[in-house]
Amino acid sequence: MQKDKATIPVYDICSFSGNSHIYDYITAEPFAANLAGHPNLHFPHRHSFYQVVLFTKGSGTHTIYFEQFTVAPGRIYFIIPRQVPGWAFEGEKDGYIINLLEGKNSARLSAIKNKVQLPFLRGIAKDSVTALSQVALDSGQT
Repeated sequence: MQKDKATIPVYDICSFSGNSHIYDYITAEPFAANLAGHPNLHFPHRHSFYQVVLFTKGSGTHTIYFEQFTVAPGRIYFIIPRQVPGWAFEGEKDGYIINLLEGKNSARLSAIKNKVQLPFLRGIAKDSVTALSQVALDSGQT
């Protein structure tokens, strides 16, 4: 197990995000731009921060701890620190990516988690993927 940890890269929020963010503990940018800056993102890796990805275009698969999920418009993926995600994309992809540094936000997230059931913060793979309704997707269109 230690050997696997040593061979899987760990990204911190500064090395993972572009320079377009205001704060060093939260970043947000279009997914395609983030992916262009990180062409090896499809390989298994770890984060030292929380990540939320919303797809508006794309297909393929997302893997968390050997469980595969379909990439599709309207899908949201929640990735907690130390999880091992991997991606296999097909065709054009885009959406939005938000990264939250664990240390700066962990007290806030713990307080929220204690007040509201947020299953995606538990790190269980099947709870980390959700789909927006078509109504929600259509309301975001201009």
